[in-house]
Amino acid sequence: MKGYMVGPSRTDENKRREKMNRTYSIAALIIVAFAMLGCQSKINTPHSETVQGCVSTMAEGYKLTDSSGHEYALTGDSALLREQVGHEVLVSGEMVQSSRTPGAPASASSGPKSQLNVSKVKVVSQSCSSAH
Repeated sequence: MKGYMVGPSRTDENKRREKMNRTYSIAALIIVAFAMLGCQSKINTPHSETVQGCVSTMAEGYKLTDSSGHEYALTGDSALLREQVGHEVLVSGEMVQSSRTPGAPASASSGPKSQLNVSKVKVVSQSCSSAH
C-alpha cells in the first residue's frame, strides 16, 4: 500500500501553513505600521500654549511679558502684533525654546528665553497693568 494517502497530502498541509504564516506576518506588519504612525503623529504635533501678558516692542520685533516677568519673543503676523502693543492679551501658538549660544551663560543672552509663534490673539485689556 505504498503511495496510497488518506486525507490531505503533505504538500497541501505545508501550503496551508505557509499561507497562515504569510497572513500572520502581514497582519503583524500592518499593526506595527499603524503603531509607528501613531507615534509619529505625536512626535510631530506642535506644542500649543496660551499665555497672558503685555505686548511691547523690542529690537527684533515684539515680546509678551507675563505677570511673573517671563518674556516671550512673539513671531507671526507682524501687523496683528503691532496692533496689540500696549495691550494685555491672551496669545496662543506654538512654543519654541529660543536658541542662544551653547555654553554661554544665561546672563550673556539678554531678552526673551522662549519664543511663541502666535496663531491667535484675544485682547484682555486695552492697557497693560503695572504688574507687567
